[in-house]
This record gives sequence, structure tokens and C-alpha cells, in this order.
Amino acid sequence: MLGLNKVLLIGYVGRDPEIKVDNPDNKKVSFSLGVSTMRRDNADNTEWFNISAWGKLAEIVEKYVKKGMPVYIEGKFRSYEFTDNQNNQRKGYEVVADNVIMLSSKDDKFISDSIPNEQPYNNIPIHNDLDADDNFEPSDDLPF
Repeated sequence: MLGLNKVLLIGYVGRDPEIKVDNPDNKKVSFSLGVSTMRRDNADNTEWFNISAWGKLAEIVEKYVKKGMPVYIEGKFRSYEFTDNQNNQRKGYEVVADNVIMLSSKDDKFISDSIPNEQPYNNIPIHNDLDADDNFEPSDDLPF
């Protein structure tokens, strides 16, 4: 049986995206994302995630995403091993983004300063399984 590895996050970019080019055809961008939730004692709890994106998505993120911007991230969780500066084996974790949606509105400083007005950016459609022409009628046979 195959498994499922899907991560959905909404949060604020913690640092400007950093680009890394292994070769001209394969760019990688990395940034942090803070996701705040409330605990039972009403205290704010912020989790930090390392986010990466590759290829064309990396180029778009590099150009338009800035520190402090609210974004929606859809991707996969990945762990990796590396050797640190003291020659110790370490393990790292990141979310590899498949989709990044900027959540700022047209009037926000981030968007108006970085994206030309003719480009649509705040009404990006999210996948919908129903076509606009479908006449969906709810059934009265619902179990609740």
C-alpha cells in the first residue's frame, strides 16, 4: 500500500527567500515559515518550518515572496542527513513546496511593491472538483 505525504501550512515568512543554484536548470529557494496556533491555556504557540521550492516555483518565490508576507504552502515533508561544521552527523527537516500562494491583498505593501498591477495574484483559484456548470443539489438522505 502506498502512503500519503501532504503538508498544508498558512503562516508568515520568517526570512527572505535565499536562492541556491546547483546548475542553471535547477534552482532551489529556501525560507522559514512561522505558523501560530493557540494552546489550551490561550497562549500563542508558533512553530517554525523550513520551506524549500525548486525550479520555476523557486524563481517565482525568489521574485515575489518577502519576509513578513502571509503565504499558503502545499507540499511534502522531507528529512535529510548532513555533516555540520564540527563534523557531526545531523538530521534536518523541511517542507518541499509544490504550491505557494501569496495571501496578501492588493492594498498590502508587499504585493503592491513587488508585483506589476496587470498580474493577477490575489484571486488565484484553488482546485475545485465541481465544474461551474454542475447543478449540485444536496440530498435529503444525509445521515445527520
